[in-house]
Amino acid sequence: IHHVESFVSNVNSALRNRHEQEKLRDIARRLEAYDIADSREDELEKVVRSYSELNLTQPMPGCPEHIPRQLIHHGDLKLKYAHNSKTEVHVFLFTDLLLITKLSQKKAG
Repeated sequence: IHHVESFVSNVNSALRNRHEQEKLRDIARRLEAYDIADSREDELEKVVRSYSELNLTQPMPGCPEHIPRQLIHHGDLKLKYAHNSKTEVHVFLFTDLLLITKLSQKKAG
């Protein structure tokens, strides 16, 4: 009975981890890279772009690889600026980071 319980627990854990990885990949597919600088030099643009892409499925920095990143909560909020203007954002709270995203202006969403 102990071996069966251990086996079932391992299968449940593996399925839970797989489901979490699928959620992270789905979120990453919906995100667009943030263009922070316009450059006339292709080499500089390649370097900046390589650091501006977020891979949510990679292990968390400073943590062992067997501890996966998980999505804790997400939802829509209004971000208020100092000059009293507001912007609608979608926020993702992960195990190790808070990601604030602007809604896309594209009709595809």
